[in-house]
Amino acid sequence: MTFLTTGLFFASAVALVGFTARVFRWFTRSSAPPDSPLTPHRPSFGTPAASLALALKTLVLDIIFLRRTAVRSPYRFLMHSLILVGFLGLLLFHALDDQISVHLFSGYESTLDPWQFLRNLFGVMVLTGIGMALFRRLRTPALRKLCRTDDWLLPGLIIAIILSGFLVEAASMASKTIFNEMVAEYLYTDDPQDIRALQGFWHKTQGG
Repeated sequence: MTFLTTGLFFASAVALVGFTARVFRWFTRSSAPPDSPLTPHRPSFGTPAASLALALKTLVLDIIFLRRTAVRSPYRFLMHSLILVGFLGLLLFHALDDQISVHLFSGYESTLDPWQFLRNLFGVMVLTGIGMALFRRLRTPALRKLCRTDDWLLPGLIIAIILSGFLVEAASMASKTIFNEMVAEYLYTDDPQDIRALQGFWHKTQGG
């Protein structure tokens, strides 16, 4: 089992435990009096079937599709949507492409379009969403007062990781060493004319 697979299973287990705990809280009642300030307001769900239906509706509309956020603040809705969709896209077409994408899409190659374009697009979406979040924190005095050092560290770390990915990709496009490695691995000829033609194509399409 690889480090990535181990991390994926661990993260999935933590997420499942957290989700189960949250759902359990939905269906349980606190022993504290209803008027106690320590007891959050919980609406009466009715029968177990009605409770399950309401929980699923809340999960789909309010958590996945951010319905309440869209109504209250279109800016926050766009911000969260960019981050969510961008991360899911990077998970599918980058982090787990060997485990998922290659089995879902025939002829999938991460370094070829449209897959490479989609991967870069999702990266830009995440950067845009995080940029919007940071701008919102900076322009809102109440949020700015609540933010601690670690609240700025995590977005900064994510931005650094994604930007480093773009820099690695750009360096790979301009790298003569990587070009020669790809020629040796994939080009089934050692004809100098074919190699020069490929160099011209590489220079035109990759900016090398």
